[in-house]
Amino acid sequence: MIGTMYGLANAGKTNAKGMPNLLQLAMTGREFQDVAQYGRPPHAVQRVMLLGPLGRVCGYRGIYHDYCHPRGRTTPDPNVLAVAGLAPSDPNDLTGTRP
Repeated sequence: MIGTMYGLANAGKTNAKGMPNLLQLAMTGREFQDVAQYGRPPHAVQRVMLLGPLGRVCGYRGIYHDYCHPRGRTTPDPNVLAVAGLAPSDPNDLTGTRP
């Protein structure tokens, strides 16, 4: 759910407050209803609003797998690792393995 919501925001598919449109919210809510529910409107009202089927017909999906994968890798700054007590024994070894 988090990957989908961040992906929608990064793709510019949310409003100024970071919220997707109502049909997208309905589809996401249906996809993740077993782990999360929106507080408003009440759950019973959400189920009878039929926004999910309408969202599906309009091409929205509950999850976008393209948004749920890492986008890149970053190499941690050795100084930050040292401050955190996570510095590797060899400063050139940034794998984090310890003897």
